[in-house]
Amino acid sequence: MGNTLHNNDEFLTAKEAAKLLKVTVGTIKNYIYRGELKSFKTPGGQHRISKLNLFEVMGHRIKEAKREPQSKETLKFSDEFHTDYLAVIRTLLGAIEIIDTYTQGHSARVAKYSLSIAKKLGLLPKEMRNIELSALLHDIGKIAVGSTILGKPGRLNERESFIVRKHVVVGEGIVEQVEFLQGTRSLIRYHHERYDGQGYPDGLSGKEIPLGARIISVAEAYDSITSGCPYRQASPSKDAVKELKKNAGSQFDPVIVGTFVETLAV
Repeated sequence: MGNTLHNNDEFLTAKEAAKLLKVTVGTIKNYIYRGELKSFKTPGGQHRISKLNLFEVMGHRIKEAKREPQSKETLKFSDEFHTDYLAVIRTLLGAIEIIDTYTQGHSARVAKYSLSIAKKLGLLPKEMRNIELSALLHDIGKIAVGSTILGKPGRLNERESFIVRKHVVVGEGIVEQVEFLQGTRSLIRYHHERYDGQGYPDGLSGKEIPLGARIISVAEAYDSITSGCPYRQASPSKDAVKELKKNAGSQFDPVIVGTFVETLAV
C-alpha cells in the first residue's frame, strides 16, 4: 500500500475501478502492485481502491495521451477520456450528496448553467471544459463539513458559518493534489467571492475574481434559489432572475447576470 489513506476517502472494487478506467482488472492490480493506486485488502483478501487516487491515475494517462501525435485516434481517445473522468467526478460527488441531501443534482445543474453562460460568451472549448469541471467540483470541499451542519433546518450560527466557508479552501486543497485538475483550483476557491469585494475567502473584487468563478457564482445562486435549502423553500425561476438582477454589480458580475438571463430566455 505505501500511501496514506484519508478518512474521507471512498473505495471501489478492482472490477469497478477497471470499468471506470476502461482497462482490465489485471491492469488495475498492476497499478496496485506498482504503488500507483492506494488500496487496502478486506478480510477476504479483496482489494479496495481509493476513488481519490483514481483521479491521479487518470491524470497521468491523459498527460501521456497528450504527448502522442494528434491523430484522429488520439483525438478520439482524448474525447473519450474527458467523458471517463467526468464520470469519476460525478461518482465522487455522490459522496457529498449523501452528506447533504439538499444538494442532490446541484453540482450537475450548476455545471449545465455555467456551460451555457460560457458558450454564450464565446469562450474557447478548453476554457469551457475547465469551467464545466470546476462547476462539478465547486462544492467538493463540503465533504469535510459534515451532515449535521449541512442539513441544519435553520440558519447557521457564526461558528457553523465559519466551518461552511472553509469548504472553498478545502476544495482547492483536494484538487491541488490532482495534476489534470490544476486549472480548477482558483475557480473552486473563488466562487464565493463577491463583485463588490465582500465575499470570501480572500475578498477579491471585480475582474480580480477569475471569469470562471464569476460564472459559477451566478449559476450556483440561481440553482440554490430555484432548488431551495433546509431553511428556505424553492422559488420559481422568475423570482431567482429578479434576485440575480437585484444583486448584479454588488454580489454578481452584471455582465454574467445579463448573459445568463439571455440563456434562460432561449
